[in-house]
Amino acid sequence: MLKSRLLGLTIVALGTWGLGTAMTTTTAQAAKWHAGTPKVLRGTYAMHKKDALGEKPNLKFTATKLTLQLNPPTVADHLSKVSYRKINAHTYYLKGHYLSSGVLYVKAIYSPKAQQKRLKIQEGFLDGQHIKWSPQHAMGWFYQK
Repeated sequence: MLKSRLLGLTIVALGTWGLGTAMTTTTAQAAKWHAGTPKVLRGTYAMHKKDALGEKPNLKFTATKLTLQLNPPTVADHLSKVSYRKINAHTYYLKGHYLSSGVLYVKAIYSPKAQQKRLKIQEGFLDGQHIKWSPQHAMGWFYQK
């Protein structure tokens, strides 16, 4: 009787510990910067509306680069040597080298709910150890071509 009760308590304790461990486990990948762009974002996105300059910009994600292309074509702005960090299921922080101005940060909010994938972009900069997001540099929704 004592052995069966002790065995029952041991099973309950191990089960509770295992459930608690499974519920509190977090992925270590969220805090790490990964080289390149996320595979889920790769491709070309177009804005449906014209921007403030009267142009319809395109975004193009390749394995290592993020390019902003304007219509009509002009000199394309791009981030090279891109790395990313996944923040949650649909938000990524990207950082890369922008011309000679150094490192630029980009927040990409990805929405797979619509029939077309869509993406919202916002620029940011590093202020000490925290990224400050610039509300005046938030672009509208881009839709995947």
